[in-house]
Amino acid sequence: MIKYVILVIALIWREETLAAQHVVPGGAGDESGGCWSSARSSVQAAVDAAALSGEEVWVAAGRYPLAAPIELRNGSVVLGGFTGTESMASQRDPQTRVTVFDGQDAVQVVRMVDIVAARLDGVSVAHGSVAATNKMGGAGILISGCQYCTVATCRILHNRASLAVGATSCEGGGVLLKYSTSCQITDCLFTDNQATYGTSLSILYASETLVNACRFAGECHVGGRGVVRVNGSGPTYQNCVFTGNRVFWGSAIYSAQDQVFVNCTVCFTWNETQNGALHVFSPLTIRNNILAFNHPEAIREMNEQADPVLANNLFHGQGVADYFDFDGTHYLTGASQINVSTVPNNASGNVDGDPLFARCPVQDNGTWTTAPAYDRDCARTKLVDDSATFIPGELKGCFLNPDNNDTWSYGTVSIVSSTTV
Repeated sequence: MIKYVILVIALIWREETLAAQHVVPGGAGDESGGCWSSARSSVQAAVDAAALSGEEVWVAAGRYPLAAPIELRNGSVVLGGFTGTESMASQRDPQTRVTVFDGQDAVQVVRMVDIVAARLDGVSVAHGSVAATNKMGGAGILISGCQYCTVATCRILHNRASLAVGATSCEGGGVLLKYSTSCQITDCLFTDNQATYGTSLSILYASETLVNACRFAGECHVGGRGVVRVNGSGPTYQNCVFTGNRVFWGSAIYSAQDQVFVNCTVCFTWNETQNGALHVFSPLTIRNNILAFNHPEAIREMNEQADPVLANNLFHGQGVADYFDFDGTHYLTGASQINVSTVPNNASGNVDGDPLFARCPVQDNGTWTTAPAYDRDCARTKLVDDSATFIPGELKGCFLNPDNNDTWSYGTVSIVSSTTV
C-alpha cells in the first residue's frame, strides 16, 4: 500500500511540473520555458524542448515573426490563445487572444512532415510564402507523410503559394495535405490564400481525411482551380461553409475523387467561367446541404464518370442553373427536374426553397454608424449599428453583406455583443 501511494504522488507531481513549454513575444526571464515567468521567445525552441519531455507548447497572444518554418515533431501539441498567466489549457481563448505565426511573406509557416499525432490549435497561420514545384505548396501549413495529425481552431490567412521556376502548378495556398492518413482539419477559417490549385486547401492522396466545421470565405483568385482541390483518396466534409469565394473553376470544391459532402452550406460564390461551385470529375456524395446563390451553377459534372449522388439538398437562386448534367448535356433547375432527370438517376429527396439567410442590419436599408474596422490577423471586420437591439449571440453564423452592390462577397457573423457584430 505504501508503494502504491508513493507512485501516485510521483505521477501527480510529474503531470503538474511537466505540463507545458511556455512562449511569449520577446521571451521572459532565462527563457527555459517551464513557466510564464521564464517563457521562451522562440516557438521552435519550445517545440523542440517539449518533444523531449512530452510537454505541450503554450503560446501567448501576440505576433511571432518567422525566419524559417516551425517544424512540429511526433506528438507535438501547440496551443495558442493564452494571456500569459494561465495554469490550465482550458483557460485560453483563441478567438479574442490572437496568436499569430507570421511568415512575413517570405517563408512557409508550419510544417508537419513524416510525424504522428501532432496538433496545432488556436493560432493564426498568416503571410506564408513558398515558391512551389509541381504538386507542392502549402504556404501556410504543409502536412506530408503524416498520421493522425490535427489542425483545429486556426485561422489560415493571407498565404501565397507561387510557381517556382519551370513549374506549371502549385497546391494549397493555405494548407497542403498529402500522402497522409487519418488527419483532421476542424473549426478553421480560410480566407485570402492563393495557389493555382486549392486556394485554401489541397488534399492529395490523403486517405480518411475529415474536414469539419470549417469556413472558406472571401477566397479570390481568378486563376485558381478550386477553393478546395482533391486528388487521390477523397475526404469527408461536414458542417462546413463556403461563401463569397471567386475563383476560375470550383468556387467550393474542385474534385477528382470520390468524396462525401454533408450538412454544408455553399452560397454567394462566383466563378469566372461556366464551371460550378462544386466542380466534379468523379462520383461525389452530396447530402443534406444548402446550395444557394451560386454562379453560374451549384454543381457541374465535368465528364461521364462524375455522376454525383444527390440526396436531400436545398437548391435556390443560382445564376444559371442548379445542376449541369454532362451525360444529358443539359442544365437542370429546380428539385423536381434534378430528382427525375439526372443521368443516371442518382438524385432523390432534393427540395427548392429560400434558405432565408439573415441579413445584418436586419432591415434592408440599415446603415452602419461607425466606419468598419478590419483586423487583418483575425480576418474580422467590426461593424456597429447604434439603432439595432441585437441580442448577444443571436446572429452568430448568419451571413452578412455590407455592400448591396456586391452580389458575392458575403461573410459570416462570428461575434455579436450588445450592438456590435
